[in-house]
Amino acid sequence: MHRSAAHALVLAHEGAPDNANILVSLAYASRASGETASARDYYRQAVSLDPELSRLSADF
Repeated sequence: MHRSAAHALVLAHEGAPDNANILVSLAYASRASGETASARDYYRQAVSLDPELSRLSADF
């Protein structure tokens, strides 16, 4: 399930590359799939777009 969700989120990200919420969702999906490095990268990108998301740092 996580892979299909991640795929849908990747497509959404391609359509809206500056959407921090999509990036956070990608980070969570990546983390759930065990891809922690990717999760951190997506999270960092999200925070660069929306610094208020730094409150989620404990998750990554």
